[in-house]
Amino acid sequence: MVKSYKSSLFLITVAFSIILSSCTAHNPPSENICSRIDMFNGMSKQKKKMYSAIGYGWMGDAKVCDLGEYKVAVPANNQDGTIYIWKNDYKILEINGGSEVNIFEKVSGERNYTPIVSLQDRNKDNFYDCIFYKFKDKNGKVIGDLNDFNLDGTPNTKIYEQNESEVEIWIENEWHVQDRKNGKIGVVINDEWKEVYFNNGEWEYTK
Repeated sequence: MVKSYKSSLFLITVAFSIILSSCTAHNPPSENICSRIDMFNGMSKQKKKMYSAIGYGWMGDAKVCDLGEYKVAVPANNQDGTIYIWKNDYKILEINGGSEVNIFEKVSGERNYTPIVSLQDRNKDNFYDCIFYKFKDKNGKVIGDLNDFNLDGTPNTKIYEQNESEVEIWIENEWHVQDRKNGKIGVVINDEWKEVYFNNGEWEYTK
């Protein structure tokens, strides 16, 4: 599990380095390849409102640059570290201020809607504290997400894409299927149901 976590962080570093080196090598940034635009232009009011609600309101006034094979957008009036990179019709990388870094599959359509790796600062203390990444079955098909809520290298929760109610939790060095009873979360161990709770990024048995 530690290997998967380290690989995910390595992927973030490598992907970002490749994109930036490619951009600067083929087309160094300059004013004449950038323009200030409303990225919401042509969108419905409902869709614009949805994007604004989830933190993308800055796209209504964005600076967009053509850098080699990529397009890069940043807020025109707010230099908070936010950056949005895409190629053709699929997203490559998002950095949302200092709170989130998302990397996407290089594919079009629904598979590009959600990131394959997401590093987040969930408690807004300016330190990344959790990572989410996709996992595959033995045939190489993406089937769900692994979540590591305390960045200790071991995922805490496994959620399957086809059925989001199908959840496994990591407790005492084993995966167990989450089993809810009367609104409480538990697992079945040796035919006995035991209640569990989430504490500082780890699942523990309720005493």
